[in-house]
Amino acid sequence: CNNATNDIVGILDDNGNVYVWDLKAGEMLYEIQAEYVNGILVPVFDIGITEESSTLVVVSQNGVRGYDLSGSMVYEYTLEQPILEGKVSEYNNCLAIEYAENGVDYYPDTVAVISPEDGKELGVYHNDCPAPYSDVIDFINTGSMVIVGHMQMDGEENYVSVYDSAHEEFNNKNLLIKNDTTISAGFACTADDVGVIIASAPYETIGDGREISVDLQYYSLAYDNRTWNTTVDYYIQYSNKLDYQIEILISRSEERRVGKECR
Repeated sequence: CNNATNDIVGILDDNGNVYVWDLKAGEMLYEIQAEYVNGILVPVFDIGITEESSTLVVVSQNGVRGYDLSGSMVYEYTLEQPILEGKVSEYNNCLAIEYAENGVDYYPDTVAVISPEDGKELGVYHNDCPAPYSDVIDFINTGSMVIVGHMQMDGEENYVSVYDSAHEEFNNKNLLIKNDTTISAGFACTADDVGVIIASAPYETIGDGREISVDLQYYSLAYDNRTWNTTVDYYIQYSNKLDYQIEILISRSEERRVGKECR
């Protein structure tokens, strides 16, 4: 991970170690070694660096921790339950974690949105859909809104949930998807609207080396009459989430422009 405003980067390797580098100086600032419990590696889901590079945030199964430029831990957010999924916004202004409130189930039913600056909760949301949360998570660029997908369940309708800590009219919306499996979802902002685009497909069609039909749906969060859907063919080389995720592209200049208008 890195930040667009300077040359401090964080690197997470496959063994759970985190390295923080100053690219301008060409030196490593510090290393956070992987954590083991009873000889078992604690999964690290994601890392991020805040806008001014004052804080590195590490999201693991055991909690959310923030570190300053010297490598000292400045905050720790922990739960009685293990964290089951986590993602830092690409804008580095918020993060989301998923967990099971009873601490026993492996399927997440609660989402907490947290500030990477100080580890404080920005919002906690509980699932009111039939299926548990999935690893499909995305953020709006202002940090106030998050969308979360749900796992596929046989015979059940599926949804993408929208949560917004700043605008009650956008909060706690469940958007029905056309198929049982969400491939990806993301925000799409225009001059006068905030919307969500969802890519979905039938679960049984997804597999390595397959060409599948993907349904794209657009939901306006501000206008009920602004919705559309279309079907596209899509080739999957390897069926893991990084290889077949569909990204919503927006230029940096457009991103800065709509950022103010989506608030």
